[in-house]
Amino acid sequence: MKAIFNRNIIDSNNNNLLGFLQKSGYQQSIISGQDESFGGMASKAGMKQEGVYYFDARTAIADRVFVSKEASSLRLSEERVVEQFKLRMGQLDFTRPQFIYLNFQAAHFPYSHPKMTKRTSQDLIPRSEINIENKQWLADTYWNAIANVDWAVGEVLAELEKYHVLNDSTIVILGDHGESLFDDGFLGHGHAINDAQTRIPLIINDPELVVHEAIGQVDVAEIVVRSALGLKKNWLDKDKPVFQLVGSLDRPVLIAHVRSGQGRIIFDFRSEQVFISDIKQWQDYKEVLKDPEYKGRVELLIRDWEDLRWRAYQERKAAH
Repeated sequence: MKAIFNRNIIDSNNNNLLGFLQKSGYQQSIISGQDESFGGMASKAGMKQEGVYYFDARTAIADRVFVSKEASSLRLSEERVVEQFKLRMGQLDFTRPQFIYLNFQAAHFPYSHPKMTKRTSQDLIPRSEINIENKQWLADTYWNAIANVDWAVGEVLAELEKYHVLNDSTIVILGDHGESLFDDGFLGHGHAINDAQTRIPLIINDPELVVHEAIGQVDVAEIVVRSALGLKKNWLDKDKPVFQLVGSLDRPVLIAHVRSGQGRIIFDFRSEQVFISDIKQWQDYKEVLKDPEYKGRVELLIRDWEDLRWRAYQERKAAH
């Protein structure tokens, strides 16, 4: 959330997307199927700014799909999010530019809920049966969840067309992370840095936009703004490495750089080993520093992490 809305993975509002759009005259609407206050994300991303229309799972807590009222568990069905979107569409002033953020939660654990529509599978796996022995059953349930998100996207497009604004809208469909369904022996996300965990969908309906891999979530806001405002469409910095992280900046478990044409390089703080995707090997950090081919890339990764950590410290210091 911070990466997308603040164009950074540290707590900073200096480049906040919503703040920029507000100054540019946009009406802004946040409509989410989760509790966006979880982890303080709504405030950190600028969603609670004055003038921003805000609706999430806590706003409509009576419509939650699970019994729990814990922030991490609150979820709304895709149908409920679409319903709120349609309601909001009828309230908008289309003489002004609009920014609408929609968050669909279907593909998150446990990949189904009592209200979920059975679109591709009539037999959804119960939470108690999720284990590696039922991997295929789990996968079938997961793809049913994805089909529910596909349905919701279709409803959104139809509503934009109904109000005759579809052809004038920049639409971005973005995943927040990948998901391992026991593919590597694990379930979920946030335990590894690899393509399955971090290579996510990014779909944009702007045929003039040229995007080079790899790009990070911190780059998405600029891509959206370039498209919406008709700015130069080429993504120029194709050699920029994307920084990836498991853990926190102060206590990372894994950090990585992935760059177009160069693959990925990972540093594991637990073992002080480096993974180089080019050769698909883990090597001791000190040994890698002796290799002129990879020394510079490893040092750049470490410096990037140190710089982000220092900037995060400076932001915290300034806030107090």
